[in-house]
Amino acid sequence: MRVKGVRNEESLPVASPLSRAKRFAAESGTSAASGMKFAYRFSNLLGTVYRCGNLKFTPDGNSLISPVGNRITVFDLKNNKSETLPLAAQYNVACMGLSPDGNLAILVDEEGSALLVSLIGKSVIHRFHFQKPVHSVCFSPNGKKFVITKDKVALMYHAPGKKREFNAFVLDKTYYGAYDETTCIDWTDDSRCFAVGSKDMSTWVFGAERWVNLVYYALGGHKDAIIACFFEENSLDLYTVSRDGALCVWQCDTELSGLIPRTPKSHPTDQEESAKDLEEDLIETQRDKEIHGKASGNEKQNKKVKYSCAAKYFFNKEGDFNTLTAAAYHKKIHLLVTGFASGIFHLHELPEFNLIHSLSISDQRIASISINSTGDWIAFGCAGLGQLLVWEWQSESYVLKQQGHFNSMVSLAYSPDGQYLVTGGDDGKVKVWNTSSGFCFVTFTEHTSIISAVTFTSSGYVVLSASFDGTVRAFDLHRYRNFRTFTSPRPTQFSCLAVDSSGEIVSAGSQDSFEVFVWSLQSGRLLDVLDGHEGPISSLCFNPVKCVLASASWDKTVRLWDMLDSWRTKETLALSSDVLAVAFRPDGSELAVASLDGQITFWDHENAMQTGSIMGRHDLQMGRKELDKITAKQAAKGKSFTSLCYSADGQCILAGGLSKYVCIYHVKEQILIKKFEISCNLSLDAMEEYLDRRKMTEFGSMALIEEGNGDDDDIVIPLPGVKRGDMSSRHFKPEIRVTCLRFSPTGRNWAATTTEGLLIYSLDSSLTFDPFDLEIDITPSNIRKVLHQKEFTKAIVMAFRLNEKKMIQEVLETVPYDEIDVVCSSLPDLYIEKVLEFLASCFEKSRHLEFYLIWTQKLLMLHGCKLKTRSEKLLPIVQFLQKSIQKHFEDLSKLCDWNCYNMKYILSISQQRVEMWAAKFANPRSPLLSSVLLLSKGVPASSSPFHSSAHRHRAKVAVVLSGCGVYDGTEIHEASAIMVHLSRGGASVDMYAPNISQMHVIDHSRGQPADRESRNVLTESARIARGKITDLARLTARDYDAVVFPGGFGAAKNLSTFSVDGKDCKVNKDVERVLKDFHKSGKPIGLCCIAPVLAAKVLPGTEVTVGQEQEQGGKWPHASTVGAIKAMGGKHCVKDVTISFSCSV
Repeated sequence: MRVKGVRNEESLPVASPLSRAKRFAAESGTSAASGMKFAYRFSNLLGTVYRCGNLKFTPDGNSLISPVGNRITVFDLKNNKSETLPLAAQYNVACMGLSPDGNLAILVDEEGSALLVSLIGKSVIHRFHFQKPVHSVCFSPNGKKFVITKDKVALMYHAPGKKREFNAFVLDKTYYGAYDETTCIDWTDDSRCFAVGSKDMSTWVFGAERWVNLVYYALGGHKDAIIACFFEENSLDLYTVSRDGALCVWQCDTELSGLIPRTPKSHPTDQEESAKDLEEDLIETQRDKEIHGKASGNEKQNKKVKYSCAAKYFFNKEGDFNTLTAAAYHKKIHLLVTGFASGIFHLHELPEFNLIHSLSISDQRIASISINSTGDWIAFGCAGLGQLLVWEWQSESYVLKQQGHFNSMVSLAYSPDGQYLVTGGDDGKVKVWNTSSGFCFVTFTEHTSIISAVTFTSSGYVVLSASFDGTVRAFDLHRYRNFRTFTSPRPTQFSCLAVDSSGEIVSAGSQDSFEVFVWSLQSGRLLDVLDGHEGPISSLCFNPVKCVLASASWDKTVRLWDMLDSWRTKETLALSSDVLAVAFRPDGSELAVASLDGQITFWDHENAMQTGSIMGRHDLQMGRKELDKITAKQAAKGKSFTSLCYSADGQCILAGGLSKYVCIYHVKEQILIKKFEISCNLSLDAMEEYLDRRKMTEFGSMALIEEGNGDDDDIVIPLPGVKRGDMSSRHFKPEIRVTCLRFSPTGRNWAATTTEGLLIYSLDSSLTFDPFDLEIDITPSNIRKVLHQKEFTKAIVMAFRLNEKKMIQEVLETVPYDEIDVVCSSLPDLYIEKVLEFLASCFEKSRHLEFYLIWTQKLLMLHGCKLKTRSEKLLPIVQFLQKSIQKHFEDLSKLCDWNCYNMKYILSISQQRVEMWAAKFANPRSPLLSSVLLLSKGVPASSSPFHSSAHRHRAKVAVVLSGCGVYDGTEIHEASAIMVHLSRGGASVDMYAPNISQMHVIDHSRGQPADRESRNVLTESARIARGKITDLARLTARDYDAVVFPGGFGAAKNLSTFSVDGKDCKVNKDVERVLKDFHKSGKPIGLCCIAPVLAAKVLPGTEVTVGQEQEQGGKWPHASTVGAIKAMGGKHCVKDVTISFSCSV
């Protein structure tokens, strides 16, 4: 066993930072930057669904907006997705107001700083500071005003509109009256008045406009602070709810229409003033004559608004006193929802106060309640647990039930395909998240202590977790169960976890016994115990290519264990400080080690040689905590990186630790490429480098003073030495830190578990212009010119060299379907990878799923062998492609299965209908027997083969078409109606047409013959038959039970010459043969519209009808047709065309 010491920095070929930066900048165009982009930006926040503040439903009622720290998350309940907007306030969001149209939102943080946010553009439009904490903000129903409550006043502002304004928030009025902090707001439906509740146990009704009979009105009746107040729909009647669980119903003696506007004051002239003096003198003389006790007419007209308490109800009748903490009211359905500190909520119908439901959702305080616009869904937020619930009260079911980790997240891992994330927290729970929807879909609670590490196996269907409770557990994502539990011979706390690339070997490091335990996942047996370390095991990592395990310890060493050589120590790497994290490069050729002195060292583990070093302590930039006695600069000397992760291509490494920054370093150049600030939330500790001197007193920092958390006034003194959880106090400031970092296997995302939650950063190519091999003639106009010339391969190459996503998408979607094969085969090898990566990104949002699947299939089929030779380099792209396709497969498979089940159900119902119709056909008295227009000679209806055989087999009917179009072929409506009715009757239909040329072609838009155009009757008839049509020459009477000729002028033009020759016409030979054969066989013949002339010509003496014999306003039937039928020897029966007619020869 060899022990390698740390080489001095002087012995390593280290270049100066300036020269390395210049060289990296020069080479980045072809090396690092070409393999990986760094335009990562915040995309989503998982693990935190509600922190504090009020919940709001969007106006459509399908989405819920929830404050998560200093950000807001939009939960799309209809499409099952969540998105955290890429904007942040300075402190935690305390209250939020949403405009009636749902386009704007006002976010106010704990210090009174407001953000005007566009929910459409997802950006901040305006910033404003109210100078003091704000308790509530509410838009008027018409969207023109909004009111905020702060301190003892209510401020009404003009709401920002569509016009550009220098100041978006313009103060309109300030309303005084309350003697304590104002807490809640509600508007009347017409935006003319609003009510404000206060902690002084009073509620104030103010006029938003100047009214003669209402300036303000104060309502009492409560013994505790007002939690909420609500106006009744289209009324001034009011409900007030107090913290002690009392509800007052206030009735107003004035309707909304009874409010009298005050006329604006004008400056009078001298003449008007003298006239006014005379009028006042006259009033004085009249006042002397008035009888006391009677009101004047003017006073009666300007009667002031008055309220009276109609009823008072209490929520705590049984004596189980519980503090009421939140309330919401839906005006249209008169539904009142109240939440209490014990987690119980009530549903009441007002004004009768009828109890509908009383349920408990948790044992924690309900902080916020919101009802959607339809009144079906109720949202509850519990700040203590970070829990968010959406409940459908009518069906008593959950629409959404999400809860983050109660304490900090400790570890995370991506699934091999990048679709899922697993996290472990201090609360002992393991949660699995869907990266596409942002929701947690399973939580495992088997552990009884802190989760120290989590990981996926290579299959992606097994999650492993290690805990301080002395167990390593394996969870099955198919059945959502704990199917394997690994323990050590002696109880120990596991601090780290690793699984090999095959998914068969599981190893965990001990924190107190300094050993590494190895198990078999298949059998669950303990294979070996690896000892040799002299300190707690801090990190484990398997080589993804070779059978080597790296273990890091606080004893300043990293040991490499060979699985193939009986787990013997292969190498021992000695470092100058305690080792905190290790990570292998994806190709297994390099090992990165993070130590307590802030360094990241890189090793060639085969030769146990150090190949590079990065001093990253200065990049951490640790802030100063409020209770620190030393400066941030001095505190940073003891900080280091605690988590490492290589990028998918292995060229860069991601590092994070006890800081608000996450750093990306280039491994080869050993320089910092980019630094991400994961949070700007000043509600967290250690965010600022310098403390505010204004918070320092002669007794120390004001942060030492417990002020409570605002929910209740009880102060719990924190226990000394407590570093985790809630510090045994209800009020504390968590410290910002990064506990774990992981790159997505696709290379387009990375995730970090932080104090804020699980942050996901995604690659956004739209942020930077990054062309590839750009030349002066590669412009969008030139690309479109080449595309117009149908040089598709050249256009694709030029588009990728310009590297603008919209341009590439335009070029690819312009390529015709039948040209894709040719274009894919002619693409240069250099661009195949780029096209595949672009296709993978398009799958996420594009509607052209089949089109892009064809592109992907052609590329992989044609170039699969070439791509396989560089599979390691292409692995991130293939995983990204697999993730995108797999997501669509899961979505579509559910939809297709649902459709299949519905179709089976419809077919079974249809089969029952067929059997029912067949039974009706078997009944000779059925009215369906009269549906045939013409029955053959001597055959009674009841004995016709078409009817008598219906109960034995489906009747086969031939339909003869004469083209497509009323003026030169078959009338489409009649043909469709015939086939519908025959199908409903259970008949099987086949279609025929003569294979001849049409008499002429009619332009149906003009009703005129088309010049120099000829068409085939059989070809045109195939349009109606959807191609399933046969030549009429092959139709014989022995194969069918009946024949039907639909109408249309094609019967008179193509099946005969009746339109030209009239009574002397000639009938097509095949048509004549068919009519005679069916007549001779005694089988029914159906003729519609003008088609009966065919039977009159071929079968003399036949009784037919075309309706009336006289013209009806120039409409069909034509009297000339009746005359021709009679001239040809037929018998015409006068009938109404709307009545079925049966006749026989």
